Amino acid sequence: MSKKSRSSSTLFAEKEQVDIRMGNMASRRSLLIMGGNGFVGQHLAKIARASWTVYIADQALQGSTDNCFQLDVSDADDVRSLCEKVRPYAVVNLAAISDIDLCEREPAHARAVNVLGAAHVAGACARLGARLVFLSSAAIFDGLKHGYREDDPPNPLSVYGQTKFEAEKAINAILPSAIIVRPALVLGFSRAHGTNALLNKWVESWSQGKPVTVPSEEYRNPVDAEMLARIVLCLAEHSSAKGVFHVGSLDSASRYEIAQKVAKVLGYSPSLIIPQREYSPDRAPRGRDHFLLTDRINQTCYITPGTIDQVVRRCLNELAEG
Repeated sequence: MSKKSRSSSTLFAEKEQVDIRMGNMASRRSLLIMGGNGFVGQHLAKIARASWTVYIADQALQGSTDNCFQLDVSDADDVRSLCEKVRPYAVVNLAAISDIDLCEREPAHARAVNVLGAAHVAGACARLGARLVFLSSAAIFDGLKHGYREDDPPNPLSVYGQTKFEAEKAINAILPSAIIVRPALVLGFSRAHGTNALLNKWVESWSQGKPVTVPSEEYRNPVDAEMLARIVLCLAEHSSAKGVFHVGSLDSASRYEIAQKVAKVLGYSPSLIIPQREYSPDRAPRGRDHFLLTDRINQTCYITPGTIDQVVRRCLNELAEG
């Protein structure tokens, strides 16, 4: 075979491989993550990119690129326009004002984003026939009992919890096939500044020898952000999944006890954690016991976050991996 022939054969083989790769990319389902630049969104996007074509929308983004868009979900026209442009197979709506105390101070702003924004996204999904996964919160419950199932009646104590409850009702009215995921507490590390990643704040203080004050009488069963992302993707891919799913560890502990577990594994002194039992008058009310029962998600996705110790260990393994 001549040198020229070998070259032509090689070029043909390379082109064939490119065509195959492009075909695989074209067959990928598209996932649009609203609030994708935040703490949970970062983890979700990272994992989803292995099998989805991922698009990010977030108000915090500066401008837009091919796969990232600056977006305020409280603007119905912008939400509709973006969804029609991307035409996603599935949308995960993480966009929210999640600072509970800020919601209490600015209830109108909280409702514009957390309730109206959620309704706008649900409406766009209904028009396009896209699947929707919405991240809600255990804050819709009052925390007066131990163990909440998905069908227990909500009774939110805070503006934040009320907005999540109202968002759930709005979504169900617009798109009954939507999936609603309720975590009690999400743990993990963020690679970006300015997110609500709790562990970043703790470790930053501890590394400087500064103590953190953590509520000692607020009990939660947490989930790590990576496991939450995997569960969200499982539900998005599960064609028959719909309705409400609780997500959390098999056991519960106080926020103070959880902080102690994190500090112990990282080698920080327990003296750097101060139990908080009294609160400032302007602090938004929180439920005492938000232990979510997770049988439904375990039976649907066959995924369980395990115990709190396992949740913490996964968070810290993630930190070690960089």
